[in-house]
Amino acid sequence: YTTVVTDLLTVEISHKGGTIINAYLNDYPNELNSEEKFQLLNNTPGSIFHVQSGLIPADQMPTHQSEFTSERQEYFLQGDMGLNVPLIWIGDNGVQVTKNYHFKPNSYIIYIEYMISNNSNKDQILSTYSQFVFELSDALNSGVIFTDKGSADKIPFDEFDTTPKTTSIGGFSAIIYKDFIAAWVPIQNQKITYSTKKLKSRNQYLLTTVNPPQKV
Repeated sequence: YTTVVTDLLTVEISHKGGTIINAYLNDYPNELNSEEKFQLLNNTPGSIFHVQSGLIPADQMPTHQSEFTSERQEYFLQGDMGLNVPLIWIGDNGVQVTKNYHFKPNSYIIYIEYMISNNSNKDQILSTYSQFVFELSDALNSGVIFTDKGSADKIPFDEFDTTPKTTSIGGFSAIIYKDFIAAWVPIQNQKITYSTKKLKSRNQYLLTTVNPPQKV
């Protein structure tokens, strides 16, 4: 994995899929007078809480299961300049994808941007997606989907398999964790699809956001 340290965040990005597997909030102790930083995203078995993202269709594009490469193992944000962390995937089909993570000083927002070089001999129709994957723990409160209807739908975890898909112009999805939330915020002027699912084989839960298709 690659570690990124900013003034507010310490983040570990796995090269498998470019998944953010650990995230610490540098300004918040784990508990009062503790030297340990509060951990929002977690890679500990039994307490998994990751943010995944990728491209579909999976047979043509890199998903959260695909292997990326990174030039460096560590990045540090310095001064007032932003920081870009690129991960690269090259497919057998002549497509190259650079997945850029942008970090800014004094900000908890991580921007994700894809740059796609289509060196195949045909147009590529693709969509980006992002999702939370997590295992239940006492610290998790609920899943939330905020739609363009101005409503925040709180979804209990035992309803993740029965909640129908939701479409919205913009909106966001979020997981409430202790006194914090982690949120995926897509581009707001597009029609977004939100869905929930329980992975019974691994006792994990998914809250997924899919963006509309684009042609490259």
